[in-house]
Amino acid sequence: MWPFFKPNFRLRVLAENIPRGHDIWTFHGPPAVYDSGYVLDLVRGKHVGNQFVTESIFDLEPQLVVCGHIHEGFGIEQIGSSPVANVAFVDEHYRPRFQHLEIEWDEDSRKIRELTIAKATPDPRLWSDCSHL
Repeated sequence: MWPFFKPNFRLRVLAENIPRGHDIWTFHGPPAVYDSGYVLDLVRGKHVGNQFVTESIFDLEPQLVVCGHIHEGFGIEQIGSSPVANVAFVDEHYRPRFQHLEIEWDEDSRKIRELTIAKATPDPRLWSDCSHL
């Protein structure tokens, strides 16, 4: 199947072995939270994220978790004390959003000061829908 697809038993093993002390985590797909207010992993109204990563987020409390894949679930949410940002570049119809995540980082404390979803000016050099092929 897809390069990042793993069966649940492999996802559990991978999530259980995330090392301590890493500030920012990146995943292809979002963690799952079975809550009506959480939208980062919703596809047609169903939660499809990785529940095993969610357990590790509660346990290890990274400063930031970044994911994509679920195009409908764009935005920033919290899981415990950790912000989770789904930054899928395109929407569910594969149209570019031209929005990105801005991270304000404090080098002295090695902490994130602020996270913002910002609009970018569309630049055709950064996006191709392959319509010219």
